[in-house]
Amino acid sequence: MEPRILAGTVFITLAMIAFSVAVYKERKKRLLTNLIARLLMAGTVFDVTATTLMSLGAKSSPFTLHGILGYTGMGAMVLITIFYWKTLSVSGPNQPVSQRFHTAMGYVYLLWMVTFITGAMIGISR
Repeated sequence: MEPRILAGTVFITLAMIAFSVAVYKERKKRLLTNLIARLLMAGTVFDVTATTLMSLGAKSSPFTLHGILGYTGMGAMVLITIFYWKTLSVSGPNQPVSQRFHTAMGYVYLLWMVTFITGAMIGISR
């Protein structure tokens, strides 16, 4: 396996762990917390790093169904992370998360996980 693809696989797995823990904690607590914000930020950094590495190591065009879903999912997670940090900085920690944000975060995470799973399936099939 191409070293950049292998490194990207490690980083995308770290992103999945960080995003999963953040979403689980947000769904359980429904509060703005510094821990969730840090997990979202870590997941975003890991995701961008993984996407960059995989794009550099890939032999195919980035404009495949998986690529488009991946860029969309990554962009949505970046926006969720920015919005979460902004809301946390304005409202302060331990404030309730709005129902709209709670729902949006769930859908964004679902999109991101679909992309993660399709990428894993593509990787396994090669």
